[in-house]
Amino acid sequence: FFHYPQGVEKSVYGLYELPKNAKSVIVAESCFNALTAIKYGYNAVALLGTGTSYEIEQLRRLGVQEFVLCLDGDDAGQRGMAKLKKALKSVAIVWTIKMPANKDINDCSKEEFDALYATRE
Repeated sequence: FFHYPQGVEKSVYGLYELPKNAKSVIVAESCFNALTAIKYGYNAVALLGTGTSYEIEQLRRLGVQEFVLCLDGDDAGQRGMAKLKKALKSVAIVWTIKMPANKDINDCSKEEFDALYATRE
């Protein structure tokens, strides 16, 4: 479990590692999921949860053309993706990847994740 001290503002993990010309970014729930997506050849960042208002504002200011939301395949992940989609749709195209129940990016091989990415909605 990740526990932040009271009053600490979580930032989006990996923002400053994105290429300057990134047009599309996967938004994952954990830094490990983002790192797996990067290993698989995608631009990715992580929310360290399902997204705070500060993290959402950081994403809104990013200036990318497309967000691909890929939170965990559980109830919290689904609620988080709905919240993010609503908050980001005015600044970019927003896609979602439906992860299998109780799975995340780390549970997928590159081939499995590529197939999920290809069927994003």
